[in-house]
Amino acid sequence: MKTYPVSSDKDLNKALSTFIAKEPAVSYKAKSLTFDSFLNDTFSLMQAIAVGIPYSLFEKIQNQSPYAVKEWADLLDISYKSMQRLQSSKGRFKPSHSEKIFEFAEVFKYGKTFFGEVESLRRWLDDKTIAFGGMRPIDCIKSSYGKELVIERLVNFEHGIFI
Repeated sequence: MKTYPVSSDKDLNKALSTFIAKEPAVSYKAKSLTFDSFLNDTFSLMQAIAVGIPYSLFEKIQNQSPYAVKEWADLLDISYKSMQRLQSSKGRFKPSHSEKIFEFAEVFKYGKTFFGEVESLRRWLDDKTIAFGGMRPIDCIKSSYGKELVIERLVNFEHGIFI
């Protein structure tokens, strides 16, 4: 069984705080902002997307996800070489890629809440299901409409609705 490095919420919150401290446009409420509350703050998300997230913040998000960097490159429709260049140059993602990263992070947050562990979430995301027209949930979340459907399904699971 493949294991995935998982950083703690503390690491992710620290990376977010560092990012916010360096971005005046995003820092209007930097005090006591956690990554979960950040994902729920549409205005902060919009500002962070506009400037593009740094690779260092992406790394923390990626480490909490069920996917490796090569798989993220595919999910974001970026070549793996481009991902490596961003990492080595400590660069920033384009706003469109930043938005997708936050959308995936939101799904992973809901999924981890329900499944409790990253490996179970990954199995569910990677399995084709009738609920998504025979598609895999991970393929659905490549669009914002599909992301909403996947989150809705996860919220339903939390409430015991499995239909």
